Amino acid sequence: MFELTSTRLGLIALHEDNLRLSMDDPAQLEEDLGLHPQEARPEPELHEALKQMLAGVVRDRRNQLWYTHWQIVERQERQLIGGLYFQGASR
Repeated sequence: MFELTSTRLGLIALHEDNLRLSMDDPAQLEEDLGLHPQEARPEPELHEALKQMLAGVVRDRRNQLWYTHWQIVERQERQLIGGLYFQGASR
């Protein structure tokens, strides 16, 4: 797992197994990342995007940070507050 942090926020790049968990068992992903659990499940549109991200990670492991989903975490509360992703590595 790759993580960038500031005083208030953390950005966590999900690896392949975590991407799968984010689609199949978000509560387990939050537990694995040490976050306070939320009841929300990914919206269908996000679920489709996560599948595409996973395909990119599997296809281009060397550049997986450009394909994966990044979780934005409020560090003090260990609460997931958002996410971001890129559309792949530049060519």
